Formats: sequence, C-alpha cells, structure tokens
Amino acid sequence: MDNVRHLKAELRFGYAIETCASPSIVAELVDEAHVVYHLAAAVGVNLIVESPVRTIETNVHCKDVVLAQASKSASQSSWPSPRSRRSWDGCRRGRG
Repeated sequence: MDNVRHLKAELRFGYAIETCASPSIVAELVDEAHVVYHLAAAVGVNLIVESPVRTIETNVHCKDVVLAQASKSASQSSWPSPRSRRSWDGCRRGRG
C-alpha cells in the first residue's frame, strides 16, 4: 500500500482491504466513516479481455453495494456528522 503509506499517521485517515461485494462488511465500514471513497475496481487489459462480463458484473455490483450503504448512512445522520473522517478502499481480505 505504498500509495497511502504517507497517510497512515493521519488520525483522520483509515482504510480497509476488504471485499466491496459484501453488504455487511461495507455497512460496518460506512458506519465508521464520515467520508467514503470507493477506489477499488476489477481492471487490467488481460482480465477485461478474458472475462469481460465478470469484470463488468464485479465493478457494477460492488459500486451498487457501496452506494446503497452510503445512502443509508447519509439518510440516518445529520450534516456535519460527528463521526470521524475515514476513507476506505475495498478489494481483498485484511484490514489496514
């Protein structure tokens, strides 16, 4: 995770390496967040050429899960939220 190494010391920053396909995992992470950035995607020329339908399904499904959970969270909180500012990027199992 070289691209976020410099942010790890920031108290307002956090990330998780998880699957975005699981609504329960996404709900837990969104509940902890003030701001959500979904940066993960199934990409790569070989993957897209070899499995175009699966690639699209993965990207669309994960985006649907993230947006659904984020909209539920937004409708249940006031602005600005008293929650800490955290962001997360979901893709594989494990937490950062």
